[in-house]
Amino acid sequence: MPTPGRRITDRLTGNLAHDTKRLRKVLEPCGDVAFRPFFAPEPVGLPAVLIYSKHNADKALLQREVLETLMIRALRSTPDAEALALVEQGLPVLHVESDSSISTVTDSVLRGNAALIVEGSATALLIMAKKPAARQVAEPSTESVVRGPREAFVEELEKNLNLIRKRLPTERLRVETTRLGKISRSNVVIVWLDGIADNGIVDEVRNRVMSIKIDAVLDSGYLEEFMEDSPFSPFPQIEHTERTDKLASALLEGRVGVLVDGSPYALMAPALLVHFLQSSEDYYERFILATSVRVIRFGALLISLLAPSFYVAITSIHQEMIPIGLALRLAGTREGAPFPVFVEALLMEAAFEILREAGIRLPAPVGQAVSIVGGLVVGEAAVQAGVANPITVVIVALTGISSFALPAYNLAFSLRLLRFPILAISAAMGLPGLAVACMVLLTHLASLRSFGVPYLSPFGPARFGEWKDAVLRAPWWAMLLRPRMARGRTRRIGRHQKPRPPVGN
Repeated sequence: MPTPGRRITDRLTGNLAHDTKRLRKVLEPCGDVAFRPFFAPEPVGLPAVLIYSKHNADKALLQREVLETLMIRALRSTPDAEALALVEQGLPVLHVESDSSISTVTDSVLRGNAALIVEGSATALLIMAKKPAARQVAEPSTESVVRGPREAFVEELEKNLNLIRKRLPTERLRVETTRLGKISRSNVVIVWLDGIADNGIVDEVRNRVMSIKIDAVLDSGYLEEFMEDSPFSPFPQIEHTERTDKLASALLEGRVGVLVDGSPYALMAPALLVHFLQSSEDYYERFILATSVRVIRFGALLISLLAPSFYVAITSIHQEMIPIGLALRLAGTREGAPFPVFVEALLMEAAFEILREAGIRLPAPVGQAVSIVGGLVVGEAAVQAGVANPITVVIVALTGISSFALPAYNLAFSLRLLRFPILAISAAMGLPGLAVACMVLLTHLASLRSFGVPYLSPFGPARFGEWKDAVLRAPWWAMLLRPRMARGRTRRIGRHQKPRPPVGN
C-alpha cells in the first residue's frame, strides 16, 4: 500500500499507457529491464504489462506461473469483480504484494522481482520472482573447527534468516528490517531474542543502524565502523562471524545480531575482549579440553604482544638479568652484528608481516607455501648473511605463530599493530618502559565500552560468577545464568540521530 505522505507524482494513475511510459523513462536506461505487454485475464480481456529484470528475475517462473496462467487459462469469476483482484487471485505464486508507488515498483524490479500493471488499476502487483542464490550453504572458510556444525552464512539474506530460524525456532526471535544506502538500498536486519536481550541494548543498536547515512552498504564491515563506541581505538568493539551456530549462541547470551543482504558475515554486539578469545569449538568439546585451550590462547596473546619487546629490553638494556651461560651464547651470536637488537627485531617483524600479507593475497594453494616456506628461507638467509642472529629469528617466529592461535583475525591484527610502538618504547626505556606501555594499554582497555558494556567485563568490573565462561569453561551443568550484560542497562550515545521507522518485520 502507498506510504502516507508520499508525493502524488510518485503514484500510479490507473492509465496503463501513461504509467508504462513513466516506468520506461526510469527503467529502460538501465538496459536490463524488460516490458512484456499482454491481455489478462480472460474473460475480462484487459491489457496488462509485466515488468522484470532480464538477469535477476526467474524468467521460467514468470513464463509458467504468470504469463501462461493469465493468457491461456481462463479464470472463472464474476464480470463485475475488480480487475486487479481477478489477476491476484488467479496467480499461482506464493508471495504477491501490492503497491501504488512508482519508486517502490522500480526498487522491487531492480531487486529481481516482477511488477504486473493492469489497465484501470492504480496499484501494481509485485511478484516474488527473484532467482535463487547461486552459492549454497557450505563450510565456514575463516572459522573452521574440528568438531561442530558446518553451516556458514551466504550472501543471500533470506537464506541466512532461514538458517537462524532453523536453530532458534521460537516465537521470541525478533527480526526487524530496514534499508540503508541512498544508492544500494540494501536490506539490513536486526535480530534478537525478546526477553533475553536487554531492551536498552536493542534500542541502541537500532538507533545506530538507522542513523547511518551512506551511498551504499556492500558488506557488514561498512556498518561496523559507524556503530563502534570508540572508532579510533585499535581494538575491535563489534564481533563478526560467518558461523550460524555462533550467532545463535550470541543471541542466547542476550546479544544482538545485525545482518546485511549481500554479506556472509553477521555482526554481534556488544563484543567484549573475552569474546574474541573464544571459539565455537570450546562449547562442543569437554570442558577440561576447552579450558586448557583457552589458557593457551591467553598465553599466546601475551607472547604475540610482548615477547619481542621483552627480548629487546633484556638484551639491550638489562643484560644483568640474563643468566651467564645464555649471556655468553648471546654475545657469541651477536659478534660482528651490523645492527642493534631493536633494528634486527624490527626488520624481522616487518619481513614476517609482509610475508603473511602476501600469503593472504595470493591464491590459496600458493599463499600457504609462500608464507611458511618464505619465512623459513628469509630467516635462514638473514642468519647466514649476518643481518640477524638466530635467537631474534626464533623470537619473531614464536611471536607470529602465537598470533595464529587467536580465533579472531581482527584482534590478532590489532596486536600486530600495537607490537611495534611497544617494541620502540622497550628499546628506549627497557623494562620500565614496557611496564608503562602495559599500564597505558590496560587503562585504555578499561575505558572502552561496547554499547555501554565495559570491554574488560567480567574482569573489570569484577563479576566472579561469570568467570566460569571467561578464561575457564565450566561444564554445561554448572552454567546456570546468562552474562550480566543481558540484564544491564546501556549507555546512551548523544551523537546518534533520531532513527527512521523500519521497513517491516
